[in-house]
Amino acid sequence: MTTIRRSANRAQKMPSDAQRPGNLHEHLARMEMVGRPQGGIGFERLVWAPDPVHGYVLGDIVDIRSDSLSITRRNDGKTVEVRADDVFPADASKDTTVDDNCALMYLNEGSLLENSRRRFINKHHIYTYVANILISINPYADVPDLVPLKPAEASAARDALAKAIYSRLFDWIVATINKSIPFTNSHNYIGVLDIAGFEYFTINSFEQFCINYCNEKLQNFFNERILKEEQELYAKEGLGVDRIEFADNQDCIDLFEKKGSGMLDLLDEEMRLPKPLSAHFTQNVHQANQKHFRLDTPRKSLLKEHRGMRDEDGLLVRHFAGTVCYQTAGFLEKNNDALHASLEAVMEMSEMPVMKLLFAPPATSEATVPSRTRLIVPSVGSKFRSQLAQLIEKLALTGTHFVRCVKPNATMSPWKFDGAAVLGQLRCAGMGAVLRLMHSGYPSRTGFKELYDMYSAVLPPELARLDPRLFCKCLFRVLGLNTTDFKFGLTKVFFRPAKFAEFDQLLRQDPAAMAILVSKVKKWLIGVRWRKAQYGAWSVIKLKNKIVWRGDQLRTIQRYARGYLTRQKLLPRLSLYRKIVALKKRGAEMQSIVEKLGPNSKDGWGKEVDSTQQNIIQLLYQCKKREMELDACAKNYEECLRRVDKIINALREENENRRREMEEERQRAEKTAMDEMKKRAVREEQERMDALMAARMEEQERLDGQLAGRLAAEKGGDATLIQQQITSASSSYSSSTSSGNNNDRRNSKYDLSSWKYAELRDTINTSNDMDLLLACKEEFHRRLRYFNAWKQKNQTDKEKAEDARLPFNARCGQKTIPAGENTEYGSGQQGMWYGHFNGQWVQRQIELHPDRQPLLFIAGRDDLQMCELPLDQTPLPLKKGAEILEHEFETVWAHLGGQPMPRWNP
Repeated sequence: MTTIRRSANRAQKMPSDAQRPGNLHEHLARMEMVGRPQGGIGFERLVWAPDPVHGYVLGDIVDIRSDSLSITRRNDGKTVEVRADDVFPADASKDTTVDDNCALMYLNEGSLLENSRRRFINKHHIYTYVANILISINPYADVPDLVPLKPAEASAARDALAKAIYSRLFDWIVATINKSIPFTNSHNYIGVLDIAGFEYFTINSFEQFCINYCNEKLQNFFNERILKEEQELYAKEGLGVDRIEFADNQDCIDLFEKKGSGMLDLLDEEMRLPKPLSAHFTQNVHQANQKHFRLDTPRKSLLKEHRGMRDEDGLLVRHFAGTVCYQTAGFLEKNNDALHASLEAVMEMSEMPVMKLLFAPPATSEATVPSRTRLIVPSVGSKFRSQLAQLIEKLALTGTHFVRCVKPNATMSPWKFDGAAVLGQLRCAGMGAVLRLMHSGYPSRTGFKELYDMYSAVLPPELARLDPRLFCKCLFRVLGLNTTDFKFGLTKVFFRPAKFAEFDQLLRQDPAAMAILVSKVKKWLIGVRWRKAQYGAWSVIKLKNKIVWRGDQLRTIQRYARGYLTRQKLLPRLSLYRKIVALKKRGAEMQSIVEKLGPNSKDGWGKEVDSTQQNIIQLLYQCKKREMELDACAKNYEECLRRVDKIINALREENENRRREMEEERQRAEKTAMDEMKKRAVREEQERMDALMAARMEEQERLDGQLAGRLAAEKGGDATLIQQQITSASSSYSSSTSSGNNNDRRNSKYDLSSWKYAELRDTINTSNDMDLLLACKEEFHRRLRYFNAWKQKNQTDKEKAEDARLPFNARCGQKTIPAGENTEYGSGQQGMWYGHFNGQWVQRQIELHPDRQPLLFIAGRDDLQMCELPLDQTPLPLKKGAEILEHEFETVWAHLGGQPMPRWNP
């Protein structure tokens, strides 16, 4: 239960927090809470700080700024201010490297980049996993035991005949190889799909157009298979994992292939015109997709070479990996795959048997589609789209594993690791959302039957003959696994990152350890059976008690039946008695109405009301004692009822005018308040939409800046970067405060945005200026909430359970927590929480735990371990229940060893 008491003390001089327990008004609160371990928690902790060169570097949080964190980088000792969203916790183990990143303590961009860097540089390992996703970094050198891939030597042919020969020869080779493989007797197969990565150059033509369209489709498939289906599995199995939001690129795919207005359809439509022009095609694309977020004109590019292009010469497409400007000149020629009939006839008469076979006319030709005036030959784009659709359908029917190939540097130097470049590629590949999902989810899983079949052969018969689900439950119990490391679904058991390997290692031990395991299992099974026997005995006892209870209920029914018969006999007089009692209550209503009248009316009606009330009381006594016949009592009751109705109607009519005036005034006030609420809601919604659009454009500009920056770095003089227009990659690592908050601070009396955390704390403890003190308190606790929000976002489940500055039921508005029920912290332990609020902010805090020493905190010394929320933002003021007074809090404080706080007398 929560109890709150408020008291007020006047103050003329403002001493420090440690010396003024009641300078404004105090709130004393007590709550049941989940326990947390004892020990200090400071904001000095090891984190990954963004760096424009290395991607992420180690640093220490040294201060909490207005809307950012001050971090001292360990590589150069510089202190920078960084947004909390760009900072991630780091593991203190500096030399840890793992094959699978799911085995790391923290799953974030910084840990993924550092683990890949260490394996790549120190061990020359180019492969790293994130669950079933493989990340491959090109070493630009020969790696032992690996076969280097040769670069593709084929280039796009300009001549239609050369393209036809190459295409048909390739199809013939593939068909010949497939015939030599006995697929007819195979039920399963392993296929490898190798595609070109996302391409962006200074000059991007139709080849890059098709390759990037393919990458968009495969990225969408990646999102569906890894992110969406994984979360659907969690929901289906009932695991209760929080949903992870990810960027959806379906709108970019629609820009390519939407029927009628898609770029591929418009390109084919342009080719059917008598005089097709690339400029006309570009104009149609811009006109058909006006105000499309993914499409823009070349002058919006960040490269100088693109900004000089005309609108009808290029298309600026915002892909999932960055913005690419396509020069549409040559699109029509490269999209034309038609072969002249005379050239095809020449190849059919060739003396080379292979050529005659390649160009032999098929029995039923599906290469052309007849129309009213001409033959329509499928274009390169339409063929590519249909083949890509077939590929996606085939991938959807298979079990897919992904390999993400990464370029470690732009110069192709061997064993050189460019952190910023690698990090940008990993972000473009959608690894950020995957890391968040793996960190909060269960990447390893197995079915109950599969787990049973996997280990039943190495276990003795006492365990092997159990039911699969009971078998799994038994194993997990006797092995002593933490319940937070695994979770049972409906059909499978799911493991936290790196926990399945621990389970396998615990199970596959030597015979001596296996014998101990079997003895534990037997003991657990005996306990289960004993509890079942206890439950049976308890059920018998409960049945006996139920039989006795039913006998008591039967006697109660008999008692009520006899009372009912008696009441039926005396029902007329009893009914009349109840009516007179009700009439007496109406007499009290008359008196309450008279009390509301003015002095003149009150004196006139008072005597008549008192006389009527006395008559009703006398009639009630006569009816109860049977001193009057029933008919006479009924007649007197009717007279009293008419008299009471007459008086009440007259009184109500007299008060009606007054009530009507008050109601009209209230309605006017409500209408004014409602109009103001509607205006404020419209204004807040507009501000929220503006903020969302600004954040989206800022993220897009950051990706464009990184993309253009790497392109300029790779091309050197061939690509000139417009510095004044580019939001550099390092800008995302600097502090970005909201304009609304800055304006609010500038408009206030004091601008504290540049003050350090320690300066705010010292000012609160020493200042006597009322306005400055209140401003410092507001800014100080706002920064605490900003820091704690970042820390909670990046905490593991264990850290969340240990960091409970405010009880769960106080934050969520619950009144009680059922005993023994696990809360979100996972500990399941209960305790008591006391808070002494000085104004809006907590001044003293007490935590009582059943298994450790009490914790006493004082503002100014233990702020990071205390509740950072203002009182009005917690449900404490709304809690109802037993209140504690000030001396009760002081009694608990003194009993637990707290030093008395000196009273301040003005």
